[in-house]
Amino acid sequence: MNKKKKGIITLFILLIFAVVIGYAISSTNFIKLKGSRSAAASNFDIQYKKSVAVTYDKSTTESITVTGAYTDKDNATMTVTGLKKVNDYASATFTVENVSDDLAASITASITSNVKDKDHYKVEVTVNKGNNVAANGGTCTVTAKVTLIKAFNDSEEEVVQNKFSIKITGTAVE
Repeated sequence: MNKKKKGIITLFILLIFAVVIGYAISSTNFIKLKGSRSAAASNFDIQYKKSVAVTYDKSTTESITVTGAYTDKDNATMTVTGLKKVNDYASATFTVENVSDDLAASITASITSNVKDKDHYKVEVTVNKGNNVAANGGTCTVTAKVTLIKAFNDSEEEVVQNKFSIKITGTAVE
């Protein structure tokens, strides 16, 4: 009888314990959060850093002339003349500044002017040699490069001067 009484008491305690746990589980409120987080800085902006000189590079042909200029905070121009031999090239490198205090910037650049004579010229734009993120308050570079990929025949009229407009854009990176 004593064993039977202990078994009933143990069963009763387990039953009470199960009821208490069941009540605790059923009365718990679960909160599900959905959405995304983002940060916005009122001062997020990227711009060409006009105080830094444009730098140039060109192939060894002496007849090549390359110039570059900042036209406003988002645009710059590059002018190339004198590309004569296949693989002659000229490039201009501009400095871009992320003026945001809070956010890094993913920077892209593109040629916005029409490229005259695409059969003869290859135009490339690279940002920071492939790493296009500028830290908040930091800088990166944008390089425009023009290469002569097909020589001009005697019967073809060479495009004497090519002027390219380069526009920068940026996206905030958290």
